Amino acid sequence: MKQRSFIVAASAVILMLTLIIPDAAAVGGDMGWYNIYCNVDGASVYFDNEYKGLTSGGVLTVAVYTTAKPYTTVRVDKAGYYSATSSLPAMPAAGTTSSVYITLNPTASPTASSKANLHIETSPSGARIHVNDIYQGLSPITLYNLDAGKTYRINAEMDGYKSVTQSVYLSPGGTETVLLSLASPGSISVTSYPSDAYVSVNGVAKGKTPCVVTGLSSGTHEVEVKLNGYYNWKKSITVQDGAQIPVYAELQPISSVNQILVTSTPWGAKIYLDGVYLGETLNGAAFPIQEVPDFADRLHQ
Repeated sequence: MKQRSFIVAASAVILMLTLIIPDAAAVGGDMGWYNIYCNVDGASVYFDNEYKGLTSGGVLTVAVYTTAKPYTTVRVDKAGYYSATSSLPAMPAAGTTSSVYITLNPTASPTASSKANLHIETSPSGARIHVNDIYQGLSPITLYNLDAGKTYRINAEMDGYKSVTQSVYLSPGGTETVLLSLASPGSISVTSYPSDAYVSVNGVAKGKTPCVVTGLSSGTHEVEVKLNGYYNWKKSITVQDGAQIPVYAELQPISSVNQILVTSTPWGAKIYLDGVYLGETLNGAAFPIQEVPDFADRLHQ
């Protein structure tokens, strides 16, 4: 009876051990190891894109089951370094270790020698600055840490001035200074007597006198001044870059004096105005009577 109890107890223990200790064959069989050596600590190690851990002390040891599906590649990553990938050697035999050596190279980082600064001034200052068609601000302005070894296109523009464009090459490690001079286009200052007359340049209305018309290219421009009750004033004005030309228009009032053109059939008739003999009508043309006052009320032929 005691012997039977002992056998039952032993069977129970064996059953418990069977439940506690997993079957090695069920999860891959016996174990081997890979030592992944790396020149950088804290690097992430992946077997066939499966994360395995971080390197420490120059190595990461990865256990594998010898009867499992073998891994084929190892990849090592770390920020600031280029990723490195290598083929894994054959699956290590049970109880053995295979070694793989990986070297990580740092990625290229900007250095002082690969950058340059660009300082831009304009005359006059306060111009809008664009570099490679991107607005940067008002002059004077300094742009830091630009990629060296390149050519940059600078454009400066300001109201009332001609825009200026210049290209500059930036050498590594230095500061390039660029001065751009903005030329003022020509302009005219128009006054008139009487004032408050309408001004147009090349047929485009510009305002009332007195006024200054800016942004005119060098060359000849047609200036016209108009005011009700006065004859139109028109003149060609020559404009030069950077210069302001004064223009004065003295408007002549439209007189109340009239003109009479006299014809007759037959021609040769005597002409009298307010009893005053003026001449005879012409053959094939009108006889002009100039500066006739409005109060003239009698014309005799």
